This record gives sequence, structure tokens and C-alpha cells, in this order.
Amino acid sequence: MKIRSPRPYLKCSLKFDWHIPNDKDSTEVLQYLSNWLVEKGFKRKAKLKSWNPREKNVEKSDVKKVEVEIQTPSCSLKDLASGSCDPEDSATKLVQQNVPKVASIGLRSVLRGMDKDLFSIVFFDLGVIQPSAVGTCLGLYALNCSKTKVYVLRNMSESLKKPLNMGRINALGISTGYEDAGLFNLVDTLLTPVERANSRKKEKRKNVLQPVEAFVPVGKKKVRRNRRKKKVVLSFG
Repeated sequence: MKIRSPRPYLKCSLKFDWHIPNDKDSTEVLQYLSNWLVEKGFKRKAKLKSWNPREKNVEKSDVKKVEVEIQTPSCSLKDLASGSCDPEDSATKLVQQNVPKVASIGLRSVLRGMDKDLFSIVFFDLGVIQPSAVGTCLGLYALNCSKTKVYVLRNMSESLKKPLNMGRINALGISTGYEDAGLFNLVDTLLTPVERANSRKKEKRKNVLQPVEAFVPVGKKKVRRNRRKKKVVLSFG
């Protein structure tokens, strides 16, 4: 029988309290986030269906019009002839201008933004932190980013992917300076950021402590009792 070598694992003495909210609070925050992201233009457009001759509802002329509109460069004919404009560069510039910078979606983008202190609020889906090693790494990373408050929401990916027309949303970061007042108040009221498991207990103990009064020990009072001595009588026969 082949003996397996022990697998490496991450063991940390620190324990983190993610303060996972209940379903009601998570749904309320996600509903506000969904409306806010759609308003900011994060909803992806539906994919265009390719022309299929078997489908009677789709005309070939309509598909050609769509393809021409997509493939048409934003540069003029004079600029293209002179070589002063590159259609690919102009297209990327237009895309960059249209993409809002108020938030970032995706685990990799959010972690990069946290490293640069770009976010004030970060949300993680509950499924991301469930593996103990991943939860420990993200907890250490969150505590290292002191300017960012990190929260966990239940069913975040399932609740946001339909309204935003995206595949999976495991992480969401709100950029600093673009916080919505209603969102900030709602999050501050219903959610609690991640922290060390023992930090909140220490705060409670500090608040309970009261000034100590000094007492001088008196000692026990001696109670004297009159004990009668018994006479021992010795008889010699």
C-alpha cells in the first residue's frame, strides 16, 4: 500500500470573526447594491445571437447591420489614410472612458485594489471564506488593510449575477470617494467588519472594569473561651 505524504496546510494562531449576517440583512444590502451598480452602469449587455438560417425570426440583414456597427472604427477615413489614428487604440480608449471607476468586481481585481488602498468598503461572498486556508489568508489581508472595511454577505454571487448579467461575483470593492450615503449608512447599521476573534471581548472587559478601592485587612477576632482543666486522679492499689 502506497503511503501518502502529508499535505501542507495553513495553520494560524489568530482566529477571525467575520460577523456573518443573517439572510434578511444580507438580502437588504444586496438589493441596495444591485440597484446602485445598475445605476452606475455595471450591467453587461446581452450577447448578440449569431445568425442561424433555421431560425425564422432572425433576418440576415439585421445581423449584418449589427456586425457593421461593431466593426466600424471610431477614426475618420482621413485619419486612417494618414496613419495618425489606430482603430484599436481608439476603441480601447472609448471602452476605458465608458467603464466607471466607482467599484471593481472580481476577486483578483479587488485584491489588487486593496493592495493599493483604493477601496473603502469590500464585500466577499460567504462561499469564498468557507475554506479555512482561504478564510485565514483573506482575514490576515483584511487586517493589514487598515483603511478598508471588509464584510461578508450571504448569497452575494447568486443575488448580483442576474441583475448585472455576469457569471460569478465573489468580491466587490467600492472605491474611496465614491461611497453612496445610503449604502454607507445601511452597511454601518446592519453589518460588522471582520476583526480578530478576541478583540471585541477585550473591549467589553475594559468597559466593565471599575476603579479598585483599597481595604486594610483586620484579621480574625480571637474568641477566648474558659476551658476547665480536667483533674486527673491516679489511684495506686
